[in-house]
Amino acid sequence: MSPAILELQDAKPSAMVSTTYTGRRAMSDPVRLLLDRIMYYSAHADLRTPRQWTHRFTDHLHYRLDQLAQGTRGTKLVMTDNLKTPAERAWEARVRRESSAQESISDIGGSRGRSPINMAERLQNFRTRSESPDDPEIIHKRNRQRQNHEVVKSRRRKVLDFFEAKASIEAAGPWEHLLRFLVPWRTGPRMPDQDELVQVAQDTFTPRHDLTVYVCDFFDDHSETFEVALSDIEACWRTKPAEVTVRWIHAPLGRGIVHSSIEDRFRHDVHHGRPFTHAAYAGWLYPEIDMLYLESRGRLQDMRDVHEFISTNIAVTKSLDGVHFPMHLTANPITKNLHIDMSWRTNLLKVNDDFWSLAETDHPLLLSEGISLTTESAVPMINRKRKLDPSALAIHPEFEGIQLVRAPFRCFHRQDGCLLSMSPAKRVNYINRDIKEYLEHSGEAILENRDASVIAQLMKNFERTGTKNWHKKTVEWFMVYLLTEVGATPHTDLHGRSATAILSGLQSVVQELKARRYDRWRRNTTVDLVSTFLNTADELATLKDTFKNMAAFFKRLGQDVIKQDQEDSANQVSVNNPKGDTAIGRIRWAASMVTRQADETDRLLSDLMQAMNTLFQLRSIEQNELAITADSQNKAILLFTGVTIVFLPLSFFTSYYGMNLNGVIDTKHSEGYFWKLCGSIALAIVLLVALFAFRQQFVSRVLMRRQPQRPTYSVV
Repeated sequence: MSPAILELQDAKPSAMVSTTYTGRRAMSDPVRLLLDRIMYYSAHADLRTPRQWTHRFTDHLHYRLDQLAQGTRGTKLVMTDNLKTPAERAWEARVRRESSAQESISDIGGSRGRSPINMAERLQNFRTRSESPDDPEIIHKRNRQRQNHEVVKSRRRKVLDFFEAKASIEAAGPWEHLLRFLVPWRTGPRMPDQDELVQVAQDTFTPRHDLTVYVCDFFDDHSETFEVALSDIEACWRTKPAEVTVRWIHAPLGRGIVHSSIEDRFRHDVHHGRPFTHAAYAGWLYPEIDMLYLESRGRLQDMRDVHEFISTNIAVTKSLDGVHFPMHLTANPITKNLHIDMSWRTNLLKVNDDFWSLAETDHPLLLSEGISLTTESAVPMINRKRKLDPSALAIHPEFEGIQLVRAPFRCFHRQDGCLLSMSPAKRVNYINRDIKEYLEHSGEAILENRDASVIAQLMKNFERTGTKNWHKKTVEWFMVYLLTEVGATPHTDLHGRSATAILSGLQSVVQELKARRYDRWRRNTTVDLVSTFLNTADELATLKDTFKNMAAFFKRLGQDVIKQDQEDSANQVSVNNPKGDTAIGRIRWAASMVTRQADETDRLLSDLMQAMNTLFQLRSIEQNELAITADSQNKAILLFTGVTIVFLPLSFFTSYYGMNLNGVIDTKHSEGYFWKLCGSIALAIVLLVALFAFRQQFVSRVLMRRQPQRPTYSVV
């Protein structure tokens, strides 16, 4: 009897499982056939319950045994739609109808094991992305950006070195001033001139009219990307070509006066798109999400130092006022409307529109600050410290010098296919081995690097296909695609998981802290350890809340998408590409990622809090032991003190009355000279010892003249 080949084809064309039987063995060994069918049915995601799985397996088993009994053993049976049993075809049609008609909302937030996004396709893109070399013009542009960024860093470092040296001299107190008086050639760093300070301020906080806005036009078969200045942003949505399906405009702006004015100008002429009533806030039709990304701690510290040191210079501040929107731009009719809206909004909210107030929106939020971005206030005020808090993630060697920060990401869409997104994040979203090298580049260079930025990745992802692979050629579908990709970052999937993920790094940090809780008590070291515990707990708590808010957001977004799909089904609106990623599939994928991250962060936080409680208990026991030891030492010191009190007056009087009262022998000096000399020396020694013993209190209360630090507020 010739062998019968039974090929079991998965729903995915790339997956094929083949098993060879003889006809007699296929009839007499149902166990092998059972295992073979288990492999097939385990690959199908539409069999959600054991009862459904059992019914389908039983129907197929009877059908195949009937075929083998009727003499079809030598044929090649391929599991295609044509050879499936009628029960299988009817069941699959029923499942498809039920899935398209309604989706379970609870499944959006709870589908942790299922991932509608094809990971094999992501890894395939990872392998083939480097096959096409970059354009020489792009390489030349990157080199020019890198050179300019090095010049900017050198100029900023020179100015900050002066202010840091000046601050250290002031902190040194009168000793440094006395040394500079005694050594005239000991001079400090040179004071930068006003032009240098103005240039450093503009390099660190780009004037609003010079910010680069990125525009991507999605056609039917390709996409095109170009850049404009923020002063010309209104012309982008006014001049959208008719052949462009969706025009995506991304402005690197944080929440503030300029952000609100651009948002109102965008929604002024054309009606908004389909509303997202559940995902947005009450009375608001546009979604907003927290965006996590990675930033260099050195750059964050430089931003705070520049803001703290240069903003106190009145002459520089006057020179910077009006630099965001110069007079020649306000004369432009398009830019004039934006300037008028900003002036009206400034008077309404009673806030300043000077250089430093508008530049505040460039500061990201640290996880340790624990401030919620989902606030109803238009301009919440933040009391920002100059010095950065220690970063828990930076303890890990691969993330040394890196800070995980947050920023709001907001989207606005219109009926004409225009999509506006705004966020101040201009750093790294995708993690790989070159992350430290990426963070050394400028923000503009990172936003154009698809290996680092989610904005660049999405703008270049469809440059060869356009909207051809979109499930629906609508601005709402692309906005869901954008929000799910932004909400899932930062991750390592784009680069084949070649680097340590964020939660893996935090897990290593927590394990290290748990191991250090058994260290012996040391002065200052234990205090630093407790501070690290507390700071890590604050970051994990904020990260857990952020992930939970994202999971809740995607659940609400899924409700809006399901409602829109039901409306499209009722109106018989056809889809563009049935095989493309659906909006509800993207939402499930993103929700599964953030839900899993929230659970993992919650577990890490629980482990850390338990370890911190153990640390406190051990330190309490050590303090009790030290207290017992100190009590024994105090009793011994009390004994010696009593003996000293008894014999010290006797020693003094015997020494005093045993002296020659006629003066100092063999000298012309009297007894008064002896007391003047020895008494002065003794008094000087006592004063010096007292000053050395209480030097910190003396310097802080008497000699130091510290002015109170001016609080810095930011507008989010």
